[in-house]
Amino acid sequence: MKKDKTLWGIAFPLMLNMLISQVQLIIDRAFLGRIQVEYMSALGNVTAPLWTSLSVIFAITTGATILMSQAIGADNEPRVRQLAHSVLKFNSLMAIGLFLLWSFFARQIFQAMGVAEPVLGYCLAYMTYLLPVILLTGIISASTSILQSYGFTRPIMIAGIVRSALNIILDWLLIFGNWGFPELGLEGAALATSLAEAGGLIIFLVLLFHPKTLPFTLRVREILRAPLGFYKEISMKGLPSAGEEFLWNIGNLGLLRLLNTISMLAAGIHTIIFSIEIIPAMVFIALGQGVMTLAGHRTGEGNRQEAIRIGYRGILDSWIISTVILVIFLVLPRQILGIFTNDPQTMETSITILVIAGLKSYPRSLNIVLGSAIRGYGDTQWMFKTQILGTILVLGAAALGLFAFNMGIVGVFWAVFLDEAVRGVLNFFRFRRGPDLPVAVQPAGA
Repeated sequence: MKKDKTLWGIAFPLMLNMLISQVQLIIDRAFLGRIQVEYMSALGNVTAPLWTSLSVIFAITTGATILMSQAIGADNEPRVRQLAHSVLKFNSLMAIGLFLLWSFFARQIFQAMGVAEPVLGYCLAYMTYLLPVILLTGIISASTSILQSYGFTRPIMIAGIVRSALNIILDWLLIFGNWGFPELGLEGAALATSLAEAGGLIIFLVLLFHPKTLPFTLRVREILRAPLGFYKEISMKGLPSAGEEFLWNIGNLGLLRLLNTISMLAAGIHTIIFSIEIIPAMVFIALGQGVMTLAGHRTGEGNRQEAIRIGYRGILDSWIISTVILVIFLVLPRQILGIFTNDPQTMETSITILVIAGLKSYPRSLNIVLGSAIRGYGDTQWMFKTQILGTILVLGAAALGLFAFNMGIVGVFWAVFLDEAVRGVLNFFRFRRGPDLPVAVQPAGA
């Protein structure tokens, strides 16, 4: 099987796809933020819990990527095919369950987060039109995993470009009511996202099921008949990653809950900074996905030293990128923040936080890249354990900063920096050890 992709050959299409998606999200939020600042708080309060629930699907899918990558490294195509059909079927069923959860309990979720009117009404209106995205998540996550395990990331990029371009056009039409379309504001942004995701998925499926994309042909009949056993194996490998992702998001929800005790404006500032720093984070995640795929291939082959070398290359590249990011944040803070707000008070408070976010890029990139390498080794337990520590640390430090030292929102972001730094050190020592044993991937039933 074809398996000798370069690190950036895998990472670059993923990075471009993620960056284009984030540019689309920034445009979306810039449109809404300039209409009404409370919309930014609504977006933050919707995005955090929604992503927390959806991240369980994506994190479990990490188990499929790891197992398929190792099977590819061991040149075991029948196993790859069985895993692929299984993840497509059962991820879709999980997405249906989450769709029903959000359809009936969205109000209760937002109220539990401390969201009050008028922001609560905005959250519910936005969520109503965003529900179809949840249904599509299962197929999207599974398809991405299959392609990434082979290093075939260009189809992911193509589908992402189509989706993001469509979203920007629909935002302009539906938020502002241009060209005779209804002026829907916040609801228009959500509807544009749902329609664009559906359009992107169509392109995605055409590319995925094309007979020349994969070494084998995906078949709908095999997807429907896929047994639960392979998904149990995927889940056992992916559940620690799901737990890790869930705890990370719980930490973010906790931080958002603390910020809501300050003011709704604090949650809006958090959303602005998150919208900015997510762009470099997407670069690190794409690089990490490339590291995980190649480390999985080398682990499947039993090549321990090469798996470690791939991780070191990822660290070097990520810190070069972090330096560029810090310089940009130091030199152009007002220009960057001005994309999202023209409020003087919000601008002044956000400048300091933006610098902290730039410094945080170093330990954050370390965690993302090394964590991906460790998962590629097949060890998903380690990152879950360090995330337990990190969630406790970040919430405790943030609470101290807010209530004991009266540092306000700045204290919350310093707490996040501390969390990333501590976990970065711990993860580095685990990474250096490499895979514990070469993985021998056997055919099903062997």
